[in-house]
Amino acid sequence: MTANVARRYYPRLSELVTLQDLPAYLQFIQTGANAVFSNLHYKNLQYSKSPKGDAAFYSLDLVSSQKLSVPIPGGMELVLNPDYDVNISSIPISIQYQWGILAYLTNFNLKGFDFSVQSMYKLGLQVFRITDEELIGHTLTQLVKPVNEAKRYVQLVNDLNAKYGTNILAPNDENESLKELVSRIVTQGNFPVPLPDVIYETYLNDVDQALKILNVESFFSIMMPNGIEAYLKSLIKPSFKASLKLSAALEFPRSILVPVYDQNGNHPTNPALTPNP
Repeated sequence: MTANVARRYYPRLSELVTLQDLPAYLQFIQTGANAVFSNLHYKNLQYSKSPKGDAAFYSLDLVSSQKLSVPIPGGMELVLNPDYDVNISSIPISIQYQWGILAYLTNFNLKGFDFSVQSMYKLGLQVFRITDEELIGHTLTQLVKPVNEAKRYVQLVNDLNAKYGTNILAPNDENESLKELVSRIVTQGNFPVPLPDVIYETYLNDVDQALKILNVESFFSIMMPNGIEAYLKSLIKPSFKASLKLSAALEFPRSILVPVYDQNGNHPTNPALTPNP
């Protein structure tokens, strides 16, 4: 038996983890969490985090400020997770989470996402980082259906004017860049909603829910042949795992059991068995 163990300092858990550090979908534990974190300490910390921040793993021992024990008649104690530091209990835990959407949007708000077809469409644009120029280019090739042999860019302007009652002028130059075309549409159209919403309302929205879903799926089919809705839902769905290890031990008073070695580490009957200092 070793000599009395000096009480060690263990940092507070609140110094390691704050509620602001938690992903949005885990912040349901806010109630009372600050008080819990402030009263717990930790040691043996190991952790890893993906470069994109969409996955992390933590392993540590939770340390109570005092030994967790229950008195038992006869002077004994049942101690939960006893530690080599006799004044504390320590509970090994591990926490692992994965949330794919964080690789694309670090500030994604799950509570504010309504899972509507339009929201899926707009989220898809964000995930694939589609610019307004790319949106118009994709619309020209995927959605615009020329009438009476009209040029696609002319038909696009005609469709927008018919939908919103605007007076956007069709380009005179067939070689006008996508950037110039977008500027023309946005400036002359002066729409009440952003350009992605304009395209959605003009070409993708429908009173038939099934057709609306099909339209959005077709729009993203080049980028996601297996279905954009299933892919986005796999990103949005978080994965969280936690584990802890519990153990217990009985502590006996000296009136029942006496340690072989005294408090100075000396063997009581055979000095040759005293450990070297």
